[in-house]
Amino acid sequence: MKKTMKSTILLAAALLGMLFTNCQRSGDTPLYQAIPSDVALLYSLRVDQILDKSGVINNFLPMAESMLEGNEEGQFLIDILKDVNTMGIDLSDIVFFIANDGGGPNGAVVARLTDRLKFTDFLGHLAETGMVINVEKKEGFYQAGVDDNLLIFNDHLLIATQSIYGETLEQAAARVRALFTQAKEKSILGNDKFTQAFNTTDALLAYVNLAPFSRDPGFKQMLTLTGMDISSVSGIMGISFPDGAMRMTTRVLSIDSALLQTQGRPLTLSLLDYIPAAPAIATAILNMDGQATYDNMQKSLTNFLTLAAMNGGFPAPTGGMLQAFGLLQSINGEVMLNIASGTPYPAATLYAEVKDNRPLDALNEWLSEGPFQTFLTTTKLADNIYRAEVAPLRLSVYYGIKDGRFFISNDEALKAHPGDKLDNSFKNTPVAKRVPAGASGYFLLDISNLIQPIAFFANMRGGGGISPALMADIDQFQYLEAYSIEDGKEVVLQLELKDKTKNVLKLTSDMAFKALETFTSSTYQSY
Repeated sequence: MKKTMKSTILLAAALLGMLFTNCQRSGDTPLYQAIPSDVALLYSLRVDQILDKSGVINNFLPMAESMLEGNEEGQFLIDILKDVNTMGIDLSDIVFFIANDGGGPNGAVVARLTDRLKFTDFLGHLAETGMVINVEKKEGFYQAGVDDNLLIFNDHLLIATQSIYGETLEQAAARVRALFTQAKEKSILGNDKFTQAFNTTDALLAYVNLAPFSRDPGFKQMLTLTGMDISSVSGIMGISFPDGAMRMTTRVLSIDSALLQTQGRPLTLSLLDYIPAAPAIATAILNMDGQATYDNMQKSLTNFLTLAAMNGGFPAPTGGMLQAFGLLQSINGEVMLNIASGTPYPAATLYAEVKDNRPLDALNEWLSEGPFQTFLTTTKLADNIYRAEVAPLRLSVYYGIKDGRFFISNDEALKAHPGDKLDNSFKNTPVAKRVPAGASGYFLLDISNLIQPIAFFANMRGGGGISPALMADIDQFQYLEAYSIEDGKEVVLQLELKDKTKNVLKLTSDMAFKALETFTSSTYQSY
């Protein structure tokens, strides 16, 4: 049992070394040209950035040295972690992980080699654990495999993959060997949209192309029900780790014109004067043509819910659900939701620019139904303006429509003049100044202001609340922010730390390895 445990640790740590260790880059080789142009999913990893930002090797090496002390195989692993040239894989360059719906590697890894002989020696050490069979040369390439797992490589390039759709290992090997010599126009380099958007400086990157999935019967059924050509969609997502933040950018490369019509319009920030300036916990702003959105989504939503109900996922759409969805038609302009710190409850305020009174009529009808009459009292304050008193919670909710703006809020700042502009408004807050020019949608979660509500509701549940250590970890984060630009074709998500000298990847890596060290140490000692 102990030998099995050590072999497992050796393999896992070797794979970690493959992913997170740096070395000198080799000469130019056809890394990109080995990737099919119609790949469905493609991920890239900049191991040099991951190493630099995370400090993962510094965390893992002492653990490996302690657990593998006196083990001959373990010493080989330690040598790999200290010097990647022992392994022969070039990880100063991008490593690709790809998946494809037939016609190419399925769940494959593509990487450069710096030294084929060292890589072959590395496989020999892994063979001693029973994980890899002997290396053999076939048709000018080197091949190693076990079960349906396959490694094909030459002096410069490595592809690790699996057989697909029941093919034999040799059939898979022949298919993969063809990728080494495929023409440039048949590779990902022949995809102009990909090459224009691909950013080699991102630490992590993902490319998605839904076209290959259109061969799947289930996917075709979904396209028929939605009435939209989702198979035309392709996009690329990059993740970077600047100091004090993690930034993820997603860009649409191709999309059906019908889907584009549902995208948001540039924000005018016309509602900022009506939102109270209390410290925001969460803020969301959107500018939309509700009628166009409703027209494009009505058939899709109805068919989706019907299909989900048939498969037991959701209840079938009812008249009430469709009526609520129909209120989208009333929106013509900006919608803004702000949740702010408050005592004892957070203060929530929603405003929407509307073209009719249907949202207000629907809300009054809903509040007049039986269940609410036992604890809610509604008072008309002015034409189309109301106050609802929730007696058990000692809570007042103001709602109505004024000058084409629907609103609902439990913030007492609206008490004097519900629906009017405020002297101390959201417009003058730091959050309002963060909204990028030209954004068509914006969201911000202020994690520092979330600490108090989390602690409040945790204490209400009893059991001592949340541990101080976890609260301290959460308190290191400042903002989670997202916004869309270019008519929704590009979306940015950013997580910011309070301390801009720290790194998100290093912080999470340290936390993960502390937990892993505790768990692995106790588990290993039991063998």
